[in-house]
Amino acid sequence: MAPDIQLHHGVHQIKMVPQSVRKHRFIVKRVAIIILLGLGIGIGIGIGFAASNPPIDDDDVANETDIIGYQATQYQYRDDISDLIQRQISARNIRNNLRRLTNEPHVAGTPADLEGAKSLRDTWVLQGLDTVNIKAYKVLLSYPSTEKGKENKVQIVNPQSGTVHFTSAIGEDTFGERELEQKGILPPYNAYSAAGDVQGDMVYVNYGSLSDLQYLTTFMSPPINLTGKIFIARHGAISRSRKVLNAEQYGAAALVLYMDPAEHHIKGRAPDKAYPGGPWLPPTAAQRGSIHPDAGDPLTPHYPATEHAFRLDENQTRLPRILVHPLSYSDASFILGKGRVVVYSKKELRWTYNVIGFIRGDVEPDRYVLVGNHRDAWGLGAVDPTSGTASLIEITRVFGKLKMGGWRPRRTLVFCSWGAEEFGLIGSVEWTEEYYHILSQRAVAYLNLDIAVAGNHVLSAGASPHLIPVIYEATQKVPDPQPEGHRRTIYDTMKERRRDSIYPEPWIPPLRQSGSDFYGFLQGVGVPCINVYYDTEGEDKLYSLYHTAYETFRLVEEYIDPDFRYHQAIARVVAEMLFSLGDKQLLPFDLTRYTKDIVMIHVVLSPQSSPHNRNYPRTFPGLVDVMVSALNKPTSDEAWRNVAKHVSVLTYVIQSATDTLKDVTSWL
Repeated sequence: MAPDIQLHHGVHQIKMVPQSVRKHRFIVKRVAIIILLGLGIGIGIGIGFAASNPPIDDDDVANETDIIGYQATQYQYRDDISDLIQRQISARNIRNNLRRLTNEPHVAGTPADLEGAKSLRDTWVLQGLDTVNIKAYKVLLSYPSTEKGKENKVQIVNPQSGTVHFTSAIGEDTFGERELEQKGILPPYNAYSAAGDVQGDMVYVNYGSLSDLQYLTTFMSPPINLTGKIFIARHGAISRSRKVLNAEQYGAAALVLYMDPAEHHIKGRAPDKAYPGGPWLPPTAAQRGSIHPDAGDPLTPHYPATEHAFRLDENQTRLPRILVHPLSYSDASFILGKGRVVVYSKKELRWTYNVIGFIRGDVEPDRYVLVGNHRDAWGLGAVDPTSGTASLIEITRVFGKLKMGGWRPRRTLVFCSWGAEEFGLIGSVEWTEEYYHILSQRAVAYLNLDIAVAGNHVLSAGASPHLIPVIYEATQKVPDPQPEGHRRTIYDTMKERRRDSIYPEPWIPPLRQSGSDFYGFLQGVGVPCINVYYDTEGEDKLYSLYHTAYETFRLVEEYIDPDFRYHQAIARVVAEMLFSLGDKQLLPFDLTRYTKDIVMIHVVLSPQSSPHNRNYPRTFPGLVDVMVSALNKPTSDEAWRNVAKHVSVLTYVIQSATDTLKDVTSWL
């Protein structure tokens, strides 16, 4: 926790486990206040109660800016501005941004999280954004032990004598690179693994899918009893969290994960092309990652993790109950026989930080076009996510420069930097939960730039169906970084290398899954989204060094994008989409595509009311139900805990509603 940030305000907190009638009366009083708020009496009182945000020390943020750039008027012909934006995006600036941002690791919940948020806030202020705010959330995160003798590990032991024959590496080989020898780079681990020490027979389960496990227990001859076994699974096919859920379902004691060289191999290239000699997976690399099965803070599902929010007990969540640990493929090759898995990781409540900046629209200021990237990484994160962060900072520089020159967009542009994405999309989900009502009414679209450049083969995209033409228009405008023959634009290359099987255009699948920060907007609020990044060549779903320590600046500069032309290209595409959605008089939506693929999400906040509650106010029927239940069981701590939960949720709902009454760029 940084010393210049206050995390406690002296606000009364709800007692989560009442122990006396006095405490029960305290909750009843709170309920009465909430009901009055719901009736419209003193609605502003609840704003700060359960959603208080720790103040951020502004230090000495410079207010002066260089007023340079394009002198535009409100009615400037849009192609002129669009062309100017394209010319202004600088590959050199993006390179310098990436160099600066990857000097040190920046894991969510560590001091680097707040430092990075404050640095970005200051940068956006200097670049000319109208307002910039830091929004903090108190969330459950997970970290490995760095204490000597308490490292996470996998061992092979003699079943009779207990002698240890093999112990996995604690960390990855640094290859003598000073950047990789920093203390802040955490060893490989899976966030939210249970802690403990278990032994059992090791069983290889392929991808750990349900069909894999069913084959082992049903169709193998003889069938294998998987209960109490330590599963060994390779990454791929399904998510990490799904592998864990499947392993739990089949009674595993632990799960060990590794990246299979058959899927992340060098593909005929010289062996010295593995890192540090190239961009390919070395034998010592292990993939970090979260195994949280849901999105957002695990303890505050469906409402924001503000300081005084009601929090579930950990045993009420779906967090893993078994031990999970990642290995390199070198270590995985030794795993056979009787195994032991030891995990000392701990879960902790910590603060994470979003940074939100605005350029106010001139004609429709209450309509928002948002663009975002997450800031946290598992280490240096030169690809994931900092290639996107470096590009976003260049995009904000150009738009800030235009604004200081006299131009304003038709609609408000909102720039977002998310915290704790790697742990389960936490920063963006908490924010969309807190400001659901505002976003559902005002957001036009959200553009997601997570990884910007993972390779240099083709631009990969996913989108809400009616936004696909926005991608086509932008990519037709931006030159390909390596034009060849008829491939002059990014669109031309997409059409050649990612052609739709039915239509004569690039293949862009609809966004329907999680995986990045568009999730909270798309699935939680119903805001249409676009996700774009430069992809690798071949069948690999991800670049080889994904979530390893080897995501260094050198990896990007020497092997992925030496001239940063692909970073420049995707920044141009995102900037053009942002400008198009933010400035065109008519939104460029193709509703015929939308009608075929629309996905609707309905959230029910209150349970059905019981008939015996007719004598109580009907403002909050769900709260009435739990109140009646608690009054009928006055000594039940769990019943009153349920009342406290409903009070917390309703406080958030009322506070969120009052936010819609504030100025369209001053509600943070």
